[in-house]
Amino acid sequence: MIKKSVLAALIAMSVPAAAVAETLKGSVPANRSSRIYAFTVADQSTCATPGKPKMTVAKAPEHGTVTFNWGFMPAGKAFHNCANGRMRAMGVIYTPNKGYRGVDSFSVTYALPNMAGYRYIGARTQKFALNVK
Repeated sequence: MIKKSVLAALIAMSVPAAAVAETLKGSVPANRSSRIYAFTVADQSTCATPGKPKMTVAKAPEHGTVTFNWGFMPAGKAFHNCANGRMRAMGVIYTPNKGYRGVDSFSVTYALPNMAGYRYIGARTQKFALNVK
């Protein structure tokens, strides 16, 4: 299972895009969906989110599916002011094909809203490699 800190990872405007350019790796259980990551933009002092990140699957997994879910997620240490320790983020959900065990990889493209004008900033791509156990 991907560590809880990665499950709840949130990408804030202050984090440079290069920080997420590497392939994120982890393990997920077979035969069930797993939230493996979350993307958001938020004001660190208020935890306000200006809107949903625009998400697309850039390269589909060969042995499963990827979906996205907008909802409340653990806020993480950088966002300690959030009510109940939670904030809105776009979760990346991976579901392996029934019975599949082994390695699968995919990438997603995301565009994050700009806090100041609520317009979307340039798109970035994040790669994932998962071991389905």
